[in-house]
Amino acid sequence: MDRRSCAWGLALLVSGCTSAGSLIVEVRTDYVAGVDFEVVQTTLSVEGVETVREQRELAADLASTPGRVAEIDPLPLGSHEVTVRLVDAMGATVASQPVLVDVRGPRAVTVVITRRCRALHCPEDGDDPRATACVSGECVPPECAQDDADASCPSRCSADDDCEPTSDCARARCEAGACFVRPDDSLCRPGAACDVELGCPRECEAEDDCDPPELGAWSDCGGFGGSCDTAGSRSREVTRHRCDEGVCVVANSTQTEACVRDAEGVECDDGVFCNGPDACAGGACVPGASDPCPGMSVCDEAADACTGCSVDADCPPPTMTTFGPCGGFSDACDTSGTQSRDVTTYRCVAGTCEPTVTPEPRSCSRTTDEDPCDDGDICNGADTCRGGVCTNTGPSLSDESSCGDDRYRCCGGRCRNTYADANHCGGCGIVCPGVCRVTASGSRNYGVCRGCSTTGCPAGSGWRCRTFICPNPPCDMCGCEGDSSLCQNPGIRTCEQPGGAGGLWVCSAR
Repeated sequence: MDRRSCAWGLALLVSGCTSAGSLIVEVRTDYVAGVDFEVVQTTLSVEGVETVREQRELAADLASTPGRVAEIDPLPLGSHEVTVRLVDAMGATVASQPVLVDVRGPRAVTVVITRRCRALHCPEDGDDPRATACVSGECVPPECAQDDADASCPSRCSADDDCEPTSDCARARCEAGACFVRPDDSLCRPGAACDVELGCPRECEAEDDCDPPELGAWSDCGGFGGSCDTAGSRSREVTRHRCDEGVCVVANSTQTEACVRDAEGVECDDGVFCNGPDACAGGACVPGASDPCPGMSVCDEAADACTGCSVDADCPPPTMTTFGPCGGFSDACDTSGTQSRDVTTYRCVAGTCEPTVTPEPRSCSRTTDEDPCDDGDICNGADTCRGGVCTNTGPSLSDESSCGDDRYRCCGGRCRNTYADANHCGGCGIVCPGVCRVTASGSRNYGVCRGCSTTGCPAGSGWRCRTFICPNPPCDMCGCEGDSSLCQNPGIRTCEQPGGAGGLWVCSAR
């Protein structure tokens, strides 16, 4: 069975998955348990799905001696992502660290979380996209965020001197290849506590020796009692530094003050529909002077609606939509079109305003100059719209160029049917005095002339020489192509081949 098909619960391996390991997770950090955080949460994902979550409280010092935070058994073999979070008493995450663990059997991993990463959001601009973890103030790949990380991983230290303190009273130590910082109260005056990031408390004799207040930005004016209330309040955060027993201490507070706004003309609602639209005036919501039901005879307060009519004038005025797109052009170059909109008019019918929707068209235009078009004949070359007309802009294709199947050829810039065009019978410029018809030669068909001009036949002879070229006037021997109906001369009504098969067809008196 493929281990990927195994279903996982809280550290529960479904029967049938035979390949399993186990994992012990520990954390090493210079954040102080009980001060900086309250509990440690550990989550483990299998194939991108969070399957295990544990939460534990730990002892105070975890920099020198890691604390165990989770035991996961059984666990499928392979690479898994473990995330350790330090959570404060309010449930907020103080710090978190992802780590990639390769499980091939029983496995233990110590996840490293350092203070120097507090202000970083990994990966930062320019970092490797895989650098989602942070150690010693540097973004690193998740496999580097553990005690036994490879020596090639960034941010590995070998001695305390490789690490920098975060303040003047913090001491930096190299533990298991990572830089940790811890406060040293002895570096401050007696009785003062060291802040790892801010340093020793500032000494003072009076409040003027401390930093001036830090004032935040005022919030928007708010807290109004109603839509038209003009009196409100706004607030800002204030950080004050006061001298307390020779040390500057910080006190945070929220400062609030009154503020006003201009509400004149602001829309409001006095709770009554039928007294018309309302607006703020003098701090109160005042009904408007306009009729809430223009043209309607009944105002229904319960339904907040206007109903009823006695004549058409009681109904609402016509309404209309916006005009649609310009369309209805006859071809690609046509510039004159139409567009329409729907107009809704009302009539009073049996005390009710009934709507009627009618389309309203209007003329519109567009610009097509220089747009490509097609005049239906490829032989005259490219076509472009000019002044609303599809105009040939050439160059024309050369004579005899194909413009369709075998019968169509370009002749003088036009596509001609050389099987039917008497002026181009069989090719460009070949004029046929009779009818241009199709004949076959081998595997191809051709256009050839059939018939002859009657001008060479004797007057009143009755010959209809239409199916073969007359040899020479007079037309005594005009052909009939095996069709006796073409033999019209009195007494000569039979069509035959005197010379036998393959010879000339003639009309005979026999």
